[in-house]
Amino acid sequence: MGGPAPHPGGRSRVRAAARFDLLLGVGSPWLGDDGVGPWLARRLRLPGWQAIDCGTAPENFTGRVRALAPRRLVVVDAAVMGLVPGSLRRLRPEDLAAAAVPGHRLPWPLLAGYLARLCSEFTVVAVQPLNLEPGAGLSRPVLRAARRLTRLLSGNRLDALPLYGPGGQGRGYDPRVR
Repeated sequence: MGGPAPHPGGRSRVRAAARFDLLLGVGSPWLGDDGVGPWLARRLRLPGWQAIDCGTAPENFTGRVRALAPRRLVVVDAAVMGLVPGSLRRLRPEDLAAAAVPGHRLPWPLLAGYLARLCSEFTVVAVQPLNLEPGAGLSRPVLRAARRLTRLLSGNRLDALPLYGPGGQGRGYDPRVR
C-alpha cells in the first residue's frame, strides 16, 4: 500500500541502489596525452568498478550511465591547467569552465551538471597533459599519473587529490599523493 507501484513486468519502479562505481574515460587517443581517459578506462580492473571509454563524445553515453545508475561516477580527462605535466586535480563544477579541456562538443559544465544528477557522488579528475600532438602516445608523466589515479581509486582515496582552483591550482605534482 505505501510502496512504489509495480512495473508492468512485476518489477518496482524504484531502482535498487547500485553496488558499483563507474569511471568514464574521456579524450582522444590520437592526440597524445588527451587519450589518458580512454587509456585508463580500457585498463581499469578494480573490484566494484566498471569503466567506459567515451572517446571524445561523453554526451553519447549519458543514456548508458542513466541505465547503469552507478553509486559513484568519476570522469577522467586531460585538461590544460597550467600545472606540471602529470598533475592530477579534482574539478568542481565551477572550475570546469576555467580548465581548458581540449576538443569536446558539449560544454563540460552542462554535461557535468547532468551527470551529477545520475549518481550519489560525482567527481571530475583532470590530468595535466605534456603533449597534445596528433599521433603521439601518452607521455611518461601522464602514464605515471594514470597509474597513481588507479591506486587512489583502488584505495577509495580520491579526496587525497588537490582541488583545482584557489589553493590548489599552482601546486603541481605532490609525490606524497600515492
